[in-house]
Formats: sequence, structure tokens, C-alpha cells
Amino acid sequence: IAGAETIIYANSFVPGNVIKKTSGGYALAQANTVANAEAIGVIQTANASQFNVVYVGAITGLTGLVDGEVYFLSNTVAGSAVITEPTTLGSICSNRHYNRCSTKHARYIERFSN
Repeated sequence: IAGAETIIYANSFVPGNVIKKTSGGYALAQANTVANAEAIGVIQTANASQFNVVYVGAITGLTGLVDGEVYFLSNTVAGSAVITEPTTLGSICSNRHYNRCSTKHARYIERFSN
């Protein structure tokens, strides 16, 4: 797998969204079920007809991140990464992201379930 890829696909993704692969397409990932938590990457850039997804490595140009925090795939908001680890029974703690500054983010994978 390359570190990033541009994919031609109609979408409404925004930078920072965490996505998963679906049958024939892509969708926002969410840590509410095992199937929904199978994230493949984070959106770097996107427009209505294509997007750039980062599978592993640094993601730049994001805003609103907290320096030094670890981010988890949200179990309540599809496509979101949050600072608070999901603790609801049945949530999937998946795809941690480490924030190196307020605009740069590095992705790595670690999974376990509650």
C-alpha cells in the first residue's frame, strides 16, 4: 500500500474525515460496529468528484487539532476522530491517530473492542 492515493469517486468528504471501503465505494467510518470501524485512511483533500486519502503517515493542513493528543475513531459521529476514547460497551477502539501539532497528524492502527 502506498502512503496516500487520489481516488476518483463522487463524495462529500472533508479533510480529516476517517473513511472505510464499502462494496463498490467508500463511506465514513464509525466505531459503533466492527464493520463500520474498518477504517482505511484519513482524507487529506477532497472535492465532489475525487479525494486524496492518507493510508499511513503524516496528514498536513488540518485545523482544530490539539497538540500531542491521541485521537480515536468516534463511536457517535461517522468520519470523526475524537480525543475521548470510546468506552460504550460494544464500541470499537480503532485507528488511533497521534497529533504532532495543531495542523499535522500522523496515522497508525491499533484495534481492540470494549
